[in-house]
Amino acid sequence: MKKADRPQGQPGYPFLLAVDVSGVPAAFRDLPPQIETFFEQWTRVSGILLFMDVPTTEKSAWWWRLLSNPYAVTKLPESLTSGPAALSQQVETAIRLTPDVAAT
Repeated sequence: MKKADRPQGQPGYPFLLAVDVSGVPAAFRDLPPQIETFFEQWTRVSGILLFMDVPTTEKSAWWWRLLSNPYAVTKLPESLTSGPAALSQQVETAIRLTPDVAAT
């Protein structure tokens, strides 16, 4: 029996896949519609988090997009999928690497 033949994760807990899409051009635009067509078959997958490292000389940043599976046996927590913290659209999280110099 292969690992792929058994459900992954623990029953009763959401199962989230995180995928680094740094090398995929237009990933945040092109991948979600393609991935969402498989959600009905992937009932054990609660969601897929697409992320990309976006470093600059001033900050280290990550872009995120969370795709929530409406067909999942165990859904993602509502705190991730609704309200101001929802990650259903592309979001940026960053850490400034240089001091913030205010104009005087």
